[in-house]
Amino acid sequence: SMPHFDPNKSTTADVVRAAIIPQSVIGENGLAYSTTVHESKQAARMVSHNWGNLFSHLIAAVVADAMDLATYKESLDRLAPENLPSLRQKLEQAHLLETVYWICSFSVNQHVSICRTVSYKNRQTGEEVFLTDSVTGQRIQACRCTTRELSNSHPACEIDKFDDMMEQMMRCRVVEGARHVIAIDQDGNLFSRAWVVAELVMGGRLCQNPDIKLVQRFVPLDKASLERVRE
Repeated sequence: SMPHFDPNKSTTADVVRAAIIPQSVIGENGLAYSTTVHESKQAARMVSHNWGNLFSHLIAAVVADAMDLATYKESLDRLAPENLPSLRQKLEQAHLLETVYWICSFSVNQHVSICRTVSYKNRQTGEEVFLTDSVTGQRIQACRCTTRELSNSHPACEIDKFDDMMEQMMRCRVVEGARHVIAIDQDGNLFSRAWVVAELVMGGRLCQNPDIKLVQRFVPLDKASLERVRE
């Protein structure tokens, strides 16, 4: 579905545009990708991340969290094609494949927000800048679905309600194991994203509620990158 995928170059934004959006169109309707591959499940863990980070790093951070590893650098090697069977076996033996994570790229319907947006205006110059793929350099193509796009203020819009969704999700999951996972990119750019800050604030509030039993877990690439972010 994305033959040009490069784990060392392809960002989460690239994967959303080249794979998730095209594969989540049923007929002429666009859906959240997660609803097209399996029935809905209650998530126990939510992941905050940066779309500009490498997609392989996002998945490695999720694997590291599932395996209770402090950093996700080791997980990158486990995700190599030749190592995937062994990784899957380890996760299955530990009953970790049943752990449900909420990740916006998969769980939000991208067709009501961004699927036909392929450019933006430079705030300084006013010039139109076209979105391109990090590997091929080619322009992103607009989706051909007929799904109605919604503004952030619309009640049915999903991308402006992450903190509300997070609170509702965690209140429905009042058991041990509920986590807010923060997948920290190497340069710490996610901390400059307004929605991530909102999620961190909401996660901090929920952690103080003894009935919810939420744990906030920060997962960096390695200790060195974490120290750079702290500086």
